[in-house]
Amino acid sequence: APEAAAIRPAPLKETAAAPQRPRTHRIDIVAIGSSTGGPNALAEVVTAFPADFPVPIVITQHMPPVFTRLLAERLDSLCALQV
Repeated sequence: APEAAAIRPAPLKETAAAPQRPRTHRIDIVAIGSSTGGPNALAEVVTAFPADFPVPIVITQHMPPVFTRLLAERLDSLCALQV
């Protein structure tokens, strides 16, 4: 029987960086959704937001309800924003 051909991704094309354009729309809210591994990832993400972040942030985390308060308290202790 002939061997199956190896499937390889096509090589990436090198392209010039897209020119930066000024924003023409406004952002009203930031939404973050996470599941497995989310609490650790959220701890890294929320610490990057400054205390004066200008829009609301909503987070959904797939976990048992009893742990959501503990997650919120942990995130609150780590970041400049009030969680």
